[in-house]
Amino acid sequence: MKIDKSQQPQDDSKGVHDAPPSQHDPDKSSTFDGRVYTSEEEAAVTKIQAGIRGKFGRIEAREARFDKTFTKERKDGAAYSTGINLDEINKIVGIARETLRRWILPSQQNINSLKEEAIFSHDAENGKTEITINVEPIAEGSFGSVYSVFNIVADKPAAFKIAFNEDVALEDIDHEIATLTELRGTPGLTRCHSVVRIDSRNSQGTTKTSPSASPTPTTGYLSPLCSGNLEDIVPEYIDQQISCIHSLLTTLNALHDKGFRHGDVKPKNILMKDPELTGNGTYEAILGDFGGARKFETLEAIFNEGVKEIKEAKKQYKKITVKSYADTLFGTKTRDFCAHSKYNRDLLLDLDEIKEALEAGDFERYKDIEKARDVYAMGLSFLFTFAIEDDYDYMTDDEIDDVTFHIARTETIPDYMRDKLEEDGFNDGQIDFIEGMVHPRWHRRPAVKSVIEVFE
Repeated sequence: MKIDKSQQPQDDSKGVHDAPPSQHDPDKSSTFDGRVYTSEEEAAVTKIQAGIRGKFGRIEAREARFDKTFTKERKDGAAYSTGINLDEINKIVGIARETLRRWILPSQQNINSLKEEAIFSHDAENGKTEITINVEPIAEGSFGSVYSVFNIVADKPAAFKIAFNEDVALEDIDHEIATLTELRGTPGLTRCHSVVRIDSRNSQGTTKTSPSASPTPTTGYLSPLCSGNLEDIVPEYIDQQISCIHSLLTTLNALHDKGFRHGDVKPKNILMKDPELTGNGTYEAILGDFGGARKFETLEAIFNEGVKEIKEAKKQYKKITVKSYADTLFGTKTRDFCAHSKYNRDLLLDLDEIKEALEAGDFERYKDIEKARDVYAMGLSFLFTFAIEDDYDYMTDDEIDDVTFHIARTETIPDYMRDKLEEDGFNDGQIDFIEGMVHPRWHRRPAVKSVIEVFE
């Protein structure tokens, strides 16, 4: 049979030829991309084939980058540093490679069930892939847990703070991440150098190597690993203690200067690096846990709203609770580290002062109270660390109350605390300033800057 070539396409591109937009026949194809397809089926097949070729190319490129990153030397190093069996390391890396190759990124299971598993993250923009292996849990708080982890690519340990899968916990750690990001570069603060987010609604980007899915999101952040907190790691010699006190006061002063209050200073939230970790024979003190930290700019908006409502209520003779706004502005209440009445432990003196500032509409006064709250908590942390014979962690509630009630009643620290500080080498001026930091009345506490000078 003779074929009339005049009625056939003039090339052999399997039913596809270039055509200007004006020649497009909408009856031949419902999708126009600069070409004319003789049928919907041919258009679909062509696009699928192109997609497959592109996908395999991307897969090969990802695999090549992955293999170049996770070398035998790096896996051996991870096994040596973590004590985890090399077979387990290879298994984790293998699962991560398969996940990346298939681009199947399942959501993460409850992070608290971590055992030998790992966090796998891939940044599609720069092709950077990381695997962080969980080693062991090291702390737990009201909103989350902290794990010791090891990053294979960086070849170093880190701390991974993970929020519990509850809305309030996720909001808290999101706020902490935002705060630490804004405060980046401030010496003496926890550094948030990598954020991990796993969400079943957006599972591409970061995942655990477990294939199980969870309907709830998980958020956490990686930071440099410390040796412990001030409850566990106490510098032995006076020069080391003075150095840590000076460092913490300098950090607190910088925090206030940048327009923030911490709101939850206590030994548990002061992280320590011992000489073995610092590698230079010194201790390093780091202020951590910024879940309760707030920017004064944000607090001012809440304060002004409270002042407005209080005034409106008074005009209309309505009964309002000033305490509710004061509680919001006060924030975290670790009662052991809040100044309280000499008559009632539940009566917090600074909270009463905040109520008065609200009723007076005096935001600057409120801001000064908040700074003084941080000073009180820092001073009490120093006393419970350097002025007692036993560890604060082993003190009973009654023993803690004895100290805080003595301070509330006499406006002085107990004699045995003063004696301990003197024996260890603190001079009278330094002891007096620490005592001043825990004065029950906020306006009698020294400014941080003046305390720093005494410990230089």
